[in-house]
Amino acid sequence: MKTKEALLTTFVLALQMAHVPMVMAQDDLLDDTSSVLESEEIDIEGQFNRPSPADRIEKMRKKLEKQNEQMVQKKIEEKRINSEMELMKDLQKKFRNQAADDGDQVSVRQASTQVVVAAPPAPAKEEKKNRITPYAGLTRFNEACLDGCESKIHAGLAFDTMVSDRFSVGIGLGLTTMSIIDTANTFGQNYYNTGFNVSTTGDEIDYTRVGLDLNSKFFFTVETKLRPFVGVGVGYERASVKYTKKSSQFQNNFGTNSNLGDDSVTGSSVSASGILGAELLLSDSIGVQLDFRYKKNLTNGFGKDSQTTNNSTYLNFNEIVLSNLGTEIQDSSEAQVNLGLTIGF
Repeated sequence: MKTKEALLTTFVLALQMAHVPMVMAQDDLLDDTSSVLESEEIDIEGQFNRPSPADRIEKMRKKLEKQNEQMVQKKIEEKRINSEMELMKDLQKKFRNQAADDGDQVSVRQASTQVVVAAPPAPAKEEKKNRITPYAGLTRFNEACLDGCESKIHAGLAFDTMVSDRFSVGIGLGLTTMSIIDTANTFGQNYYNTGFNVSTTGDEIDYTRVGLDLNSKFFFTVETKLRPFVGVGVGYERASVKYTKKSSQFQNNFGTNSNLGDDSVTGSSVSASGILGAELLLSDSIGVQLDFRYKKNLTNGFGKDSQTTNNSTYLNFNEIVLSNLGTEIQDSSEAQVNLGLTIGF
């Protein structure tokens, strides 16, 4: 019995001696954990939080920027104080001089600073770069019809676009018609040289021309409502000449009489022109345009290159008259005046 009690006592002492180092080890672990949790390098989620060199430089830069801003504000305030002091001294000096003259004493207060706020700039208007212009006018053929002849109808439609502030390019389609009264007696002796004699009471000849032209303009001013310009153009034209009345009778060398028929002759040409004019803006998108043009054909499609009604290369005496007249008109210089309504978009 005593032996069992001795063994039990020995076992209890051994357990107590083994428990002491375990308690000490547990206390050390708790102390280390507390120091780790209180460290700045680990956040609340247990992640590493040491600032990088870039973060430290950024923090330093922000600090310097704040100091610089404070320094600038301080200098501005010092300049304002100096300016106000100088203004106050000037006013005191003036008031003292006035008080000395009047025998009065004047007290001076510092003038308050007035802040002037500039009005916001007006929004810029959007310029209409594209324009379409229906126009009408008059064309005069200077050297044709003995002493010159004028158009009956001269109208067209033009489209222009601004490629820069002062330059524009455009394309136009035009129609020109003219009526000519032929009162010649002997074509072999005048400018309608055909070799046939004619008796006439005044035959009417109709001239019709359709043209397509390209042009470019330079505007001297773009800020004002009145904008003068100069320009050049080149065009391609198709013209036809035909009789519209049958009142004449031709006699050939064999004594045979022939009345004028429905003969017509057509020809093509290439022309060049110079332009001088001005544009007046009535609103942002509406204006009027007036221009003068001098035009000259570079080629002549009548004569041997004429195309007849029946597409024959042989010209009868009627067609010879028309071809000679068409040649004379195309060889003549032209003076044009055009008035149009400009619509911008």
